[in-house]
Amino acid sequence: MQPTRPTAFRSSAPAPATLILLCALSVLPLSLFLPSLPAIARDLRADYALVGLSLGGYAAVAASLELVMGPLSDRFGRRPIVLTSVGVFALGSLGCALATDIRVFLACRLMQAAITSVYPVSMATIRDAGGGSRAASRIGYAAMAAAFAPMIGPTLGGMLDQAAGWRTSFWLLAAIGIALFGWCAFDLAETHTRRASTLARQFRAYPALFRARRFWAYALCMAFSTGSFYAFLTGAPLAAQTRFAIPPAEIGFYMGTITAGFVCGSFLTARLAQRCSLTATILGGRLVACAGPLIALGLMLGGAT
Repeated sequence: MQPTRPTAFRSSAPAPATLILLCALSVLPLSLFLPSLPAIARDLRADYALVGLSLGGYAAVAASLELVMGPLSDRFGRRPIVLTSVGVFALGSLGCALATDIRVFLACRLMQAAITSVYPVSMATIRDAGGGSRAASRIGYAAMAAAFAPMIGPTLGGMLDQAAGWRTSFWLLAAIGIALFGWCAFDLAETHTRRASTLARQFRAYPALFRARRFWAYALCMAFSTGSFYAFLTGAPLAAQTRFAIPPAEIGFYMGTITAGFVCGSFLTARLAQRCSLTATILGGRLVACAGPLIALGLMLGGAT
């Protein structure tokens, strides 16, 4: 994205709380309903593997949006992209809450993925509105919200499921989406005034990127890491309920602790990156990430679980 460079902070800039809420909502739908996956499969009379597509399909749409939403927001502005994304998300959440068929549920989950585009657009909005320490502070708060939302999401979703059923999580997301749409329509002024000339001009940079071997090395590292993470998120709730008889609220708490590991890892990376090379930092992180599953596999084969 191409942020404008104003010399001073604009009076029309959105309130910090608006951008913080947008960043938190951009990641909350991924984790809130995870403890409810077995209940969704039972209620919709669908195979659990098919219900698992609600994660895989969501991730695929989110990845696709990453490629196009940046150029679109540079071309048409931040405000219309955010309002459209939040509006589609709210409709998708309503559809999930009302769904009685697995195909309708999956289609509405794809609509929910529109919300993922508001995170990078919100970051660009912060940079548009003013640089320096003020922007750095706001970016820090927004990133913190995006990190902690997945931590509390599974716990909250598990409690809602246990108290009132799995649809309650989607009713909550729909209510948040509708409220945030109304608030953004009121508060989110356009900050990107220097528009890109054409979309084609922006997409011409992609061939050079795709020819870079370093890009593919980093991209594949991230792809395999994210893929294994999504595989765990899909299978863990079913295993926890069927093998260990863990209630949804407790499942949510355990899954929320994974995000705590992510926050700690991000903190350590920020500290070590100043002392170690980028390659050494990435390799160290990969070794730690691989050690966890290997230890779990050893415990399982040894009969500890």
